[in-house]
Amino acid sequence: MSHLMKILCLLPVFLCCSVGAQVSHLSLNQRQFELGGYPKLRLNLVAEPRDLSRLEFLLRQGEAQERLMVQPLGRFMLQLFGVEDVTSAAAQLVVRQYRGDSWHEIASLALFDASGSSHSPGGASTGEACRLEVDVGDTLWRIARRYTGPWHTHVYGAMLAIYEANRQAFVGQKIDALRRDASLICPGKDSLAAQGDEAGARLRFEALQAGT
Repeated sequence: MSHLMKILCLLPVFLCCSVGAQVSHLSLNQRQFELGGYPKLRLNLVAEPRDLSRLEFLLRQGEAQERLMVQPLGRFMLQLFGVEDVTSAAAQLVVRQYRGDSWHEIASLALFDASGSSHSPGGASTGEACRLEVDVGDTLWRIARRYTGPWHTHVYGAMLAIYEANRQAFVGQKIDALRRDASLICPGKDSLAAQGDEAGARLRFEALQAGT
């Protein structure tokens, strides 16, 4: 009986924590469509605990909005997609959370700038809360290639920036020895900008490979 009472006493605390779960970080990781196409994008999400049943993702265009479908990609990233073409450069991704007995808007992210270009891609300015997508069997080169477009850089600059932000994720801090179970944070804008041109970045990368 005493064991049962302990469980019953702990249960309300657990429920309270679940209902009060907080989203600590939201950012657009990658927009995977152009104006006029159907919405497809990746979102960085840090929430503890992560309960997707209490989150809703909407594509808003003026008065119209579409609820997007969600597919988790690891612990800190979601794939979002819809079926209605996005025709407004002012389109926004709206995130809502269910609290109490109603939905509350917690974030609104612009998908395009004034010219219709992507807005804040790649999570480059989001700091340690942002995590990179890492698939089973990925190499540093493959991960870096995935982000060269969103980060507006070359593959050597992306590799160096990822390495500098995640040295602990490499065995012996060797740039060509990425751990299989690595969890990588996004490099910052300053780190990406500091990598310079491709030729210079390649020389630094090769020097790190050689251990010099």
